[in-house]
Amino acid sequence: MLPRHKAEVSAFRERAKKVRKEARKEGKRRVAEVEAMLEQEEMDLEARHRKELDDLEEDEEEAVVVENDEAQKKEVVERKREKARNKRNRRAARERERVERVAAESTELEKTSERRAELDAINNVLAPAGLRIVEVAADGNCLYRAVEHQLALAGLDSPETTYSSLRRRAADYMRAHEDDFIAFFEGTDPKTVFRDHCARVADTADWGGQTELLALANLLRVPIWVYSRDAPILKMGDTIQKPPLRLAFHRHYFALGEHYNSVAPSTTTTTTTS
Repeated sequence: MLPRHKAEVSAFRERAKKVRKEARKEGKRRVAEVEAMLEQEEMDLEARHRKELDDLEEDEEEAVVVENDEAQKKEVVERKREKARNKRNRRAARERERVERVAAESTELEKTSERRAELDAINNVLAPAGLRIVEVAADGNCLYRAVEHQLALAGLDSPETTYSSLRRRAADYMRAHEDDFIAFFEGTDPKTVFRDHCARVADTADWGGQTELLALANLLRVPIWVYSRDAPILKMGDTIQKPPLRLAFHRHYFALGEHYNSVAPSTTTTTTTS
């Protein structure tokens, strides 16, 4: 297992170099986006490796437990509980750190005229329709979290509509309808670029965009409307005769760049999603 982990880390670092090189050609904003994406992807990779090693260690411990040795069994159970507590504590610490970082960015950006102007412009469209913004976590999964929240508002939530499930389902849909999406991807080998992209959609916190929105609208069979400052309402799956899911798209919400929030009726009390 360790050799595979080492190979996966090396492959990630090699790909990260290439992605950073390409990002520098597109300017500072893209560099910031890519750095955030790579940071999250590296954290996900490390977490998966830790879990695999922990699972292997547990399997080995269980293998040496003598069937009738109750004391040894209890010791193994207690070690498992301790590991589970440590995992929860590490996750909680990472989440606190993320929330504090985002809150600091939000406070700083609130002072900037660009963020305020964008929010005001979007709210000026939403308010007459009896709608308002519901903030979504800025962790690379914002698009999928916003759709998850919309489905919950519509009473359509299920284990298959969590943000992680939506990621997997969007990637599966795109792979199954490759001809419909391949035109969105460029390079000397668009198919490889497309397939690598689908892998990131399914397995990392890579930020989502219009291709993923289109996939979600089609697989869920529901329109998705996106409100923004700089364009008319973007309507995905508009031929589907159902009430739309509504998202807000921001270019200046956080320092990292683009971000999606959910949109809810003004009568709801929720201001942020969990």
